[in-house]
Amino acid sequence: MRKEWMIKTLVIGIISLFICMSINPSFAFDNPVSSGNTLYVGGSGEGNYTKIQDAINDAFDGDIVFVYDDSSPYYEHVEVYKSVSLIGEDKNTTVIAENGIRIRKSGVNIHGFTFKHGGISSASFMGFINNLVISDNNFIQCQGLNFGIEFQEIDNSYIISNTFINCSYSIYLDYCSSNKIANNIFIQEDRSYDAITCEGRGKHIIINNTFIDYNEEIDRIGLILLVTSDNIIEENEFDGFSKAIWCQFFTSSNIISHNTFINNDYGFYIGYSLFFIYVSFSNRIINNNFINNNVDAYILYPLNLNIFDGNYWDEWIGLKIPILSFFPYIYFKPLSSIIDLHPAKEPYNMTSTQGCGIE
Repeated sequence: MRKEWMIKTLVIGIISLFICMSINPSFAFDNPVSSGNTLYVGGSGEGNYTKIQDAINDAFDGDIVFVYDDSSPYYEHVEVYKSVSLIGEDKNTTVIAENGIRIRKSGVNIHGFTFKHGGISSASFMGFINNLVISDNNFIQCQGLNFGIEFQEIDNSYIISNTFINCSYSIYLDYCSSNKIANNIFIQEDRSYDAITCEGRGKHIIINNTFIDYNEEIDRIGLILLVTSDNIIEENEFDGFSKAIWCQFFTSSNIISHNTFINNDYGFYIGYSLFFIYVSFSNRIINNNFINNNVDAYILYPLNLNIFDGNYWDEWIGLKIPILSFFPYIYFKPLSSIIDLHPAKEPYNMTSTQGCGIE
């Protein structure tokens, strides 16, 4: 009886999260959680399954597959080809090891697991997959070709409140659109590489995430934007990266606002190589904090076609000599020029204003 009550509480909590997220009108959201049957994996109940895959095979769209932690770790490669909710009993002790999960259908929810050495990927053979929710999971040492989360042609989905530790690539979005990445923590310490890569299409919202790189000896990127546009990057903190945000190859019309860049080699960087003139343009870098970076922002082209405005620059001359506080922020090098006509006189207090599910 106690565990049945706990499962109901978990499901109600997830449904509440979905309702809160659906308040944002820019994200159409079809709730994948329904009042279907619940199938149990592990534990000691009569008729419980021993393998996650067996439960999914017997489930129908709208069902819940609840996985107990007392049979953990689960050494399975799981194929999710039905619109089900896969829920772990406790995200710290319900472990899926080595092979991870592949999603093959829209409307899948995965919540409450630790993934070790293998993460979550998608496979779309007949059009795009959409309305996925990946929430409240741990991804630990997803190395080599194993991403923490790899989305290919996934739209209108959510990656919410997960923790990524030492993954080769924590999140990779390939030709995806209109996804939301919020409230996640990315910790890079050893052999890991880049935290988030968005390649192709766009219109993602990346908000209120924390990116931390503890190893200064390895060059790593917090967020790569590659041939993508119309993304909103807001209220994130980037600490300790080689490049916190790197825009490459025709990355345009993105809004980067109210982020904090601290202790990075480069805070914000546009360009790839002078031998490859794929200009990124019409990006708006506004109202951010740039604090204690070796280089706050850099554009690897003589002509800057992007807008910097209202940012806090701790190296701005107006902070050091008050009589010059009417001067703009100017950064000029032979191959880079940045002008912020309205630099902020004090750092912004970054507090999320997005409401439930995002705070």
